[in-house]
Amino acid sequence: MKKLLTAIIPLSMLTVSYGTEVAWNTSFYGSYFDYSGSVVKDDGYTAGVYGYLGMGLEHSLEGEIDYTKINYLGSGSLKQWDFTLLYTYYGLTGSKVRFGGHYISSDDSATDSGIVIYGGYEETVDRRYDWGIDGAYSYYDNYSIEKTYVRTITRGMRSWTYYTNASVNGLSVFQISPKLGISVPSTSIGDIYLETRGYYIRLSDDVGYGQNFFSIEENVTVRYGEFQFDLYGWVGEQEFAVKKYGFAVYNLSEKYKYGFGGSIRYNMSENSFVTAGIKRESFKEIDNPQTVDVSTLYFFAGITF
Repeated sequence: MKKLLTAIIPLSMLTVSYGTEVAWNTSFYGSYFDYSGSVVKDDGYTAGVYGYLGMGLEHSLEGEIDYTKINYLGSGSLKQWDFTLLYTYYGLTGSKVRFGGHYISSDDSATDSGIVIYGGYEETVDRRYDWGIDGAYSYYDNYSIEKTYVRTITRGMRSWTYYTNASVNGLSVFQISPKLGISVPSTSIGDIYLETRGYYIRLSDDVGYGQNFFSIEENVTVRYGEFQFDLYGWVGEQEFAVKKYGFAVYNLSEKYKYGFGGSIRYNMSENSFVTAGIKRESFKEIDNPQTVDVSTLYFFAGITF
């Protein structure tokens, strides 16, 4: 089993409003993880800063910068910077439109200078239902793929087959993610929100696990007083997935098979909260015949000034 222990603690969150027109906040965070079951990775950490700018009731701009270091078994490490920018427009009645981009600067030569373009639409119906669809296009210009071309020539009763090996650079990843949400307010256990989301991912070439990947994810959120409980689970296959509206990009050659988890959030006041949770995921990595299981424990604390 591969166990990952992550502690995420925002150092600060600051919100400032200029009248009612502009509001902004920023948060800092970090995480530590251990790859005890991998044949490639040992441990590592992530640190980053997130910023939000709201302009009136119609526009918001979000940005994030992350730095990740993964130490390999034996020696060596991977260092990576991630830059994300997302714009959301709320001016349409009952709906919102978002689009943004993600850039990767990494020691991993295959995905260095990778770019992701993200967009989505979401609509709320009668305050009880919402639906939406998100799409992402990822391009890794430096990804090298070895291909074998087969050509058969037939002359009368005889035929000849020729095999040609060639290296092709460039990998494109297309993703479509529809979702449906249902709100059930004021039940005996609190306000309940159910969300079902699907993922379809297609790679332009087979890089070891195929080209087409399907998965489905279920999220349940229950709000009761000062507490919030979240449960989620997904099953299927994912590779080079883009999640959290483009803020989370899986750019390594790993095929994920399933994941599940849960968390508890307690609002200590209007300006502060703490969250603790656990999750587990399973994936296959290159050069490892065994499935890798990841168990994650995390802690999140926030305060607004």
